[in-house]
Amino acid sequence: MVFRNYLLLFLALSTTSCADMLADILGRSKARKSTNLTFEEIRWLQLEDPTCVSSGTSVPLSSVTAHLWNGSAIQEVSIPLKGIVNSDGSLGSANVEGSILGVETAQTCTVSSTSNVDCKSVSTGKEDGSGGLKICRSNGKYSRTSIEGMALTAHSLLEESFGFYDSLVGRKDGLAKAFILAQLKSRKDYSLPDGRKRTLFESDNAGYLGASDDETHVSFHLYPASTVEFVKSGVNLWEVPFVMRHEFAHHVFDHYTGGGMALHGFTKSVRYGSKPHSILPTGHRRPAGLQLTEESKSQMALDGINEAFADIYAYFQGDGSSTALKGVSCLTSSRDPGSSLTKGGRVKGLTALAVSTYEGVTPAAEASDCYEPVFDGEHDIAVALGYPLAQFIKAANAGGDSKSHSRVLLAWASRIDSLLTTNVSPISLDTLVRELILALKTDLAKDVTGACPALKAQITGLPLATAACQ
Repeated sequence: MVFRNYLLLFLALSTTSCADMLADILGRSKARKSTNLTFEEIRWLQLEDPTCVSSGTSVPLSSVTAHLWNGSAIQEVSIPLKGIVNSDGSLGSANVEGSILGVETAQTCTVSSTSNVDCKSVSTGKEDGSGGLKICRSNGKYSRTSIEGMALTAHSLLEESFGFYDSLVGRKDGLAKAFILAQLKSRKDYSLPDGRKRTLFESDNAGYLGASDDETHVSFHLYPASTVEFVKSGVNLWEVPFVMRHEFAHHVFDHYTGGGMALHGFTKSVRYGSKPHSILPTGHRRPAGLQLTEESKSQMALDGINEAFADIYAYFQGDGSSTALKGVSCLTSSRDPGSSLTKGGRVKGLTALAVSTYEGVTPAAEASDCYEPVFDGEHDIAVALGYPLAQFIKAANAGGDSKSHSRVLLAWASRIDSLLTTNVSPISLDTLVRELILALKTDLAKDVTGACPALKAQITGLPLATAACQ
């Protein structure tokens, strides 16, 4: 599979000229978790069995050892994984074609005297990587500090997610297979106003990128962890089941809504969302005072709902347990759809002020940390809506299990695609949340009466949605 054009598209979509705080680039901002670090600040993992990768051939597997975070410590867990030996000797499985090593992307960025940042993608010649990961150990066991341990943990979690999706009644067929980009090296070379140069790499994140029309696979991105973050938390994001389930849920959302979004002009792909998504913000926040166009507001609404959908899907796939989020920086209770409060004790929900801020009408406040939403980015919508919407689904779908609740999410995604396709009304957070309520009431014939009072109290900034909830 050729990744070059695919990743250059990813970079082009993910960068625009925007006013960003110079402090973020210099690593001085404490409001958001820094995901852009120098080479020396990152824990770069190495292959534990380089001879296997360079000259060996993978062996068939029936299980692998995954390193999973349980909320307080890492556990070694044997997970069933039927390995497939690809034609190049690399390891694949039923839905995850393999892990690509050595992928590098780069951008050159100019910072103006007014702190405007303008980035352009440049070729590294390594967008296709150095080849697929090979596994020569029949027990599939590697250290968690190795690239093999990283890739196999994510591989097993993603294959598990494909299996969960396949178990859902009424699912939409044709969900594309995937590749993993293991330890993706994403570099940005900054030219600062005073003439200095600074090179940073993305870290402490996990991402998903849908395919363009000429691609047959999506990709899941595993970024390296920083030394400081690992010492502080003791966990890598690819070891957190919720994180990988969240990224997989973006694949599900795009599978359902990609056609509608393309028709509506929000993507360049008929089949997929063609927009990168990550579990945490990448550090580039919306500039203060930026006036959003109606198209921008619609895109932001879709992005915010996409993040909320992914959190709720991950929560249901995990049987409504968020234990593994404990102790995970910038996630924990704030991104837990089972918690009514953020880490700082703020009640979750979406007020009119929050919506006004998200739509660029009201200036966003300075963020105090990475846990409390200020509504200048799509992940804040996940914080605000994850709990109210997840609990509404559980209450309105009383007696349902995790698969039944997840089926509600699929019905919601179908309605969103129909809304985008017919374009019967402006796209907003309000209209998109309303579609969830209508999916339960109309498509699934659920009595939402008893579940509505709590939801209405929590989403006071969404009048159309609350009007539909009765």
